Amino acid sequence: MDSSKKLIAVGNYESVLPFKALGLDVFVVTETNLDDLGAKISQLSTKNYAALFLTEDLCKRFADVVQEVNTTEAISIIPIPSQGVSTNYGLRGIRSIVERAVGMDIFKQEED
Repeated sequence: MDSSKKLIAVGNYESVLPFKALGLDVFVVTETNLDDLGAKISQLSTKNYAALFLTEDLCKRFADVVQEVNTTEAISIIPIPSQGVSTNYGLRGIRSIVERAVGMDIFKQEED
């Protein structure tokens, strides 16, 4: 990663606060700015960020924007659990990408 690039976490206050404590930039999503979040994600993708951590609920809600940014911009949007609770939305997406890349589901667990 280019050392001049930064990281940003986007989500509700409780979910992004730990990232702020680690020195990452944060953008807190509220009811007031939620409707404009798609445009904000697109705007942030053109800034000096290497990765954007986005809560799973917002990744799901703005899936079209996330997919477009991940395929057209140098930034990576990485799903994170909302308030510490995972819906596995992010894992399912990563699983699908890896399966397409290697031709098999390497995360599949053998059934008993």
